[in-house]
Amino acid sequence: MPKLNHIGSNAFAGCTNLYLVALPDSVEKIESAAFNKCSSIRLRKLPSSLTLLGGTAFQTSGLEKCDLSTATNLQEIGANAFAYCYNLESPNGIPKYIKTLGNGVFSDDSKLTFELSANLYPSLETVGKNAFSRTGLIIKSLPESLKKIYSWAFGLLTSEGHTLESIPSKVVHLGTDAFRGLKWFDTNTQGSLTILNPSVVQKDDGDATGEGYHSMALNGINGYSALRAVNTDVVQILRNTNGLGSNIGDIGVERGENL
Repeated sequence: MPKLNHIGSNAFAGCTNLYLVALPDSVEKIESAAFNKCSSIRLRKLPSSLTLLGGTAFQTSGLEKCDLSTATNLQEIGANAFAYCYNLESPNGIPKYIKTLGNGVFSDDSKLTFELSANLYPSLETVGKNAFSRTGLIIKSLPESLKKIYSWAFGLLTSEGHTLESIPSKVVHLGTDAFRGLKWFDTNTQGSLTILNPSVVQKDDGDATGEGYHSMALNGINGYSALRAVNTDVVQILRNTNGLGSNIGDIGVERGENL
């Protein structure tokens, strides 16, 4: 019998009685909506051989505790691949060398809780619109490889313990409400957020396309007392468009001469 290496689009979509706990390590491609709305699926891990994971592949499925980090050859996860998997947990996070996370990839996965830090995901370049919105992700730091963070990418995270201190220098796009509602980890102290590439500026809201730091990108962040290395144009974005939400009156702006 030939090895299974390809699961096509909509292959099992809507099969609510499909009870599946494992996929063979020969599987290289899972295309769009392959297991969409499979409410009984209980995969324990992703195959290490996986190189393609299409959009909505597991959207609204019954995944619970599934180790996503085992897909060590996977570099991109398609849009909404795991969206609305309300019971999904992945204690070991996502594939280490992932480069692109599509729009809404984990949107509304309220039980998904793991740490995002520079050393854990050194190749991550793009985080799509709503990628982690309303999840339990904890942001310790952002990978230096990161280039584009689209609107609501980290919006309304339900978790605490964030220690984000800087927007990496390679970031050329920071979408509207990208970090909406982010809270500094310690309610008794205040953090300082450093923008390492202050020359990249866009003065209008725009949409989730193009490059620049969109107005309100940092809307509603809490517990930050200072912005560092901010140029005049960025200050105008934050001051004139309530870029820091209710904290706008309290924020202190430093020029960051030592950076």
